[in-house]
Amino acid sequence: MAMVCVVAPDGRWIRMRSLAWYRLSRDEVVSLAVLHCWRIWNWGAAKGYTRETGAYTPLRNPRVQQERSQIEWAFGILPTTPAPHEVRWTA
Repeated sequence: MAMVCVVAPDGRWIRMRSLAWYRLSRDEVVSLAVLHCWRIWNWGAAKGYTRETGAYTPLRNPRVQQERSQIEWAFGILPTTPAPHEVRWTA
C-alpha cells in the first residue's frame, strides 16, 4: 500500500484519505503516489496556495521519515541528499 500525506510544520504527517493504492506492486503504488504528489504540488503552486521556500521538514516518526527519505532519493526528489543506508521500501 502507498498513501499520500501532508507534512505539518511540526513534523506530523496527515494522511490524505482519498489517495491510497492497493493491489498493485510496491513499485507501482509508490510511483502513483509520487506522481500524484507532484500533481498536487504543481496545482497548489499554480493557484498560489503554496510556494517553495527551500525548507525541508523532517517527519517526527523516524521509521516513516526513513521510508520517505528512501523514496525521495530513489525518485531524485532531493538530489543533494545522500543515499540512505539501505534503499528498500518497507510495508
